[in-house]
Amino acid sequence: MLKKNKILLVLIFCSSLLFPQLQVKNYFSFTGKKDVAVNTITQDKQGFLWIGTVEGVYRFDGKTSVLVAKESAVLKKNITAIFIDSKETAWIGTNTGKIYSLKNNKIDSLDLKVKPNEEKITSICEINSTLCFGTYGNGIYTYANNEIKNFDSEKGLSDNVVYKLITDSKNTVWCATDGGITEISNITSQPAFKIISNKIGLPDNIVRDISFEEKRIMISMQDSGVCSYNLTNFKIERIPFFANWSLGTVINANMQVPNKTIIATEKNGFLQIQNGIISIYNYEKYLQTTGINQLFIDNAKQIWVASKKGISQFYDRRYDFINNTKGLSDDKILAIATDNDHAIWIGTVNGISKIMNDDEGKIIVTKIQEATKFTISCATKAPDGSIWFGTYGNGIIELSSQNKNSSIINSQNKGLSNDNVSNIYFADNTTVYISTLGGGLIKAKVDLETKDFKVEKTYTETEGLGSNYVYAALTDNNGKLYIATDGGGLQILENDKFISLTQKFKLNSNTIVSICKDKYNNIWASSNANGVLKYNGKGITSFTQQNGLRDEQPQQLISAGDLVFSINSKGIDKINCVDNTVSYYDLFDGDLEPNLNAVFMGQDKIFSGTNNGVLVYRTSVEALDSVKPLTFIKALQINYKPFPIDSIFEFNYKQNNLAFTFDAIWLKNPEKLSYRYKLTGLDVDWLYASEGKLINYNNLAAGAYTFVVQAKNEEDVWSEPTTFSFTILSPIWKKWWFWVIVAVVAFLVIYSFVRYRLRALQKENLLLEEKVALRTKEIEKQSEIIAEANKELEQLSIVASRTDNVVLILKPNGDIEYVNESFAKLNKITLAEILAKNLNIFTSSNNSNIKTFVDEAVSTKRSVKYESYNTKDPENKVWEASTLTPIFDENDQIKKIIIIDSDITESKRQQKIIEQKNKDITDSISYARKIQHAILPENSLIQKHIPNSFVLYMTKDIVSGDFYWFAHMNDVSIIAAIDCTGHGVPGAFMSLIGYNILNKIVNEQKIIDPKDILFELNKGVLETLYKNESESKDGMDCAICKINHKTNTLDYAGAMRPLWIVSNNELTEVKADKIPIGTKQQDRVETIAYTTHTFNLDKGDSFYIFTDGYADQFGGAKEKKYSTGKLKDLIIKNSARDFKTQHDNIKAEHLAWKGPHEQVDDILVIGFKF
Repeated sequence: MLKKNKILLVLIFCSSLLFPQLQVKNYFSFTGKKDVAVNTITQDKQGFLWIGTVEGVYRFDGKTSVLVAKESAVLKKNITAIFIDSKETAWIGTNTGKIYSLKNNKIDSLDLKVKPNEEKITSICEINSTLCFGTYGNGIYTYANNEIKNFDSEKGLSDNVVYKLITDSKNTVWCATDGGITEISNITSQPAFKIISNKIGLPDNIVRDISFEEKRIMISMQDSGVCSYNLTNFKIERIPFFANWSLGTVINANMQVPNKTIIATEKNGFLQIQNGIISIYNYEKYLQTTGINQLFIDNAKQIWVASKKGISQFYDRRYDFINNTKGLSDDKILAIATDNDHAIWIGTVNGISKIMNDDEGKIIVTKIQEATKFTISCATKAPDGSIWFGTYGNGIIELSSQNKNSSIINSQNKGLSNDNVSNIYFADNTTVYISTLGGGLIKAKVDLETKDFKVEKTYTETEGLGSNYVYAALTDNNGKLYIATDGGGLQILENDKFISLTQKFKLNSNTIVSICKDKYNNIWASSNANGVLKYNGKGITSFTQQNGLRDEQPQQLISAGDLVFSINSKGIDKINCVDNTVSYYDLFDGDLEPNLNAVFMGQDKIFSGTNNGVLVYRTSVEALDSVKPLTFIKALQINYKPFPIDSIFEFNYKQNNLAFTFDAIWLKNPEKLSYRYKLTGLDVDWLYASEGKLINYNNLAAGAYTFVVQAKNEEDVWSEPTTFSFTILSPIWKKWWFWVIVAVVAFLVIYSFVRYRLRALQKENLLLEEKVALRTKEIEKQSEIIAEANKELEQLSIVASRTDNVVLILKPNGDIEYVNESFAKLNKITLAEILAKNLNIFTSSNNSNIKTFVDEAVSTKRSVKYESYNTKDPENKVWEASTLTPIFDENDQIKKIIIIDSDITESKRQQKIIEQKNKDITDSISYARKIQHAILPENSLIQKHIPNSFVLYMTKDIVSGDFYWFAHMNDVSIIAAIDCTGHGVPGAFMSLIGYNILNKIVNEQKIIDPKDILFELNKGVLETLYKNESESKDGMDCAICKINHKTNTLDYAGAMRPLWIVSNNELTEVKADKIPIGTKQQDRVETIAYTTHTFNLDKGDSFYIFTDGYADQFGGAKEKKYSTGKLKDLIIKNSARDFKTQHDNIKAEHLAWKGPHEQVDDILVIGFKF
């Protein structure tokens, strides 16, 4: 019992160690359902995990899982064993003893007819193409060359309950059973059995698992922990740690990497043993379950656990945080340093604390009480091991790491130029540079034994320093001093003279916040406008996002080995000092928020002060860091169609459009994979991608190619190249013998063509003579046609001369060539006078736009019509309607222009009469509009009683068929929106009728219940409209609301028009009764009756009543109706705004939707709230 307590004590404290090794990701819903129990896990060559569950087999790539053979119900069983053989066939065993094989989605069942089995399959292995199946009660079955054999305890097996089968390179199968271990040699031919049990020193005969570890077999036992079997001297070797084992059954024990062993118990967690340090991971804490079924280590050496909750991944990561979860009282770390005892000293706004591990590994945080009143700005370790802390406003605190004695250095006692200290840098054992915010850079001499401190010189703007605000300073290997300033950029002090590197290299950055030196004596700086700068003594290289940096203004820079680490809010960017390449390491804990220059290097780790505590990042490379991802080509397409990737590798010249789909498996962190690929034979350089994708290569020339793809993980480790080589064959016309044949055939064709052409020319000469004779006859016939045409033109000339219409014929340049007698009579000028004066239509026309009309007719090759007012005869002024027609020749050139004028004076006179009558009618309707608007309620009256309201009223015509009505009496307001039949004048008459009836009902008869108002309105409309006309269909749609200001209630009734209520950004529609105003009782079976709906007025609720004009407006890009749905969305979108803004937005939306279209109906929208 004492031993158990000691073990547990170590294991409990491991969770509090400064740097725990493993993190966990739980995949409890990877099947799509939660808490599906997992029995077994294995991995194929491509890296996919095959997971056996109680509901079937799943294939998992670290991101998504796929149910294997989901179309078949055969494998949807309780799977207990999975094995992938050398031919990539999956063998699957169930808890009922069934065995299935799966290859290319084809499922076969293995019949164990030699000895029927109903015991669960526990383990599967392969040796020399022979498959071995372990069972829980029937021993081992083997399968080779379609032959099945069974080996049980009667044939030499130590026990029929088999837990695990493994094989070695010596044709031996090792079996873990309830009776010890059985070694079976030559199992495929003449098997020989050897039993390893307690008879030769095995502590426990119930062996749950075995695995190879160098020249030993690691043995996991039911009650005695773990031991090993030496394969050299064939002896059991017991491990002292397990002498008094009391943590229960061990179900797996494996060496993860050299010097790191994983031991999994069934119910008490699993142990990680590394270099003598033991860590335990409790199942209930990490997996939310009390036990597991298997622990599996994948190709990347990551740990996977199968449990009844699902699967869980335990992985190593390079970093951890020390924050309030580890005992810190303040996570905002502004300064950090380490002493000679490797304790961490941190500074915050609340002073100084010390972090260290006690003898048992537990984190101890000690707060320095004397420093709680100081706000710490920076920290550094002095050469004697003491810690110097800079403060804001109080100078420097010098703190001994041994006796915790402290002293203060400030402006009062030591002559500092400023007490706001931003950085402290020891150039050597006696020289210290102190950067201040406002006091420049202080150089001081210090005797660390006597604690004597003396300011030697203060560099300020007066001495040439670019700015008195200094963030940091350091010296290079040659003793040159570099200063990071705010306002003066990066400066160097050489021979007691300041040189501005910012000005020398014409940088845009005038602020440098952080600097460091690499092992090659390069100076690195973080700037505000040029990214991260590298100065090699001769020139400056700038690193920005174009080079791969994720943050161009990192708060912390530090060098280690060949790398400079840029610590920023997105993680850690790594710049290679040798080749200037940039990579990065992502943190999984969100934004990092590092604090300015709060960083140091120690024990191959970077310690960074952040707003989330102390970031501890390991820079050294361990075995698990160098494991490579697995890359594979998923699919191949030829000419955009799927093609088997494992088939032929030669394609004809038409098969020259290839597409590859690639991906990779990196189960530790699949989201951080990146890729590079190229097609050798075409691409010279690598092409890069951030994810697996489809890559097309089109119109490839003939030749040999190899597609190469690699994947890189977050450790910058590239996978082995995955390749696919193929050849595109040349087409037949690129073969030499093809062109020889072509030349011979071409000679024969040319020779034959010449012979043929000579004979053809002779025949053509005869045909030509016949064509000449025929053409002569055609010319004679055309001459006859021309003569006939001239005769017709003469007749047309006679018609033109005698018609009442004016006819003009013009030359292409506008000269008048012919006018008829009607033109001469009207314009008092003869054709002879026109020709004598050489008149041109462009200068003599009655219409000043004649040139434009001619150009339009010529360009469009169509007639153009226009009107002109002819005043040539003062006593007979006439209006003329002209048709201008261009005439073109056979070459499409303008030949003549003909103008024919008609007298339209009388029609013009009639048009003026009509226009005057239209004006009179419009004036009358406009006056009617004034009358209609006069009866509408004043907006001020509505605003007085319902301040939070608006009325959008837009008429289609001058007068409207929509109107709104309002009344207030005895703490009650009544508001209505009414849509009368039609619009314009008919609608306006209906609105006057409705308005008068409503006044009578409410103001005279004192009827205020909305349903009764609608009933009386229907009755009044019928009495008014149907006195003498029984077939009239005129009527109204109406929505009416009564607001009781005293009881805070709203009553609504509607005839065809609903009420919309918007509450908490959701719209509720209260349906109206489907009985329009103007409905006769004899036209309905049901009695005419309207319904009143009552609502409490809740604060923030908005109410809307409206007519159908808004939703029926045509417009938009597709010229469709606006629709009620769009109106609802618009109302919801604006319901939280004030009502003036709502009015303006709803009106603007209508105008934008309508665009150039005509308004189709009157529009009325009323909104209000209380």
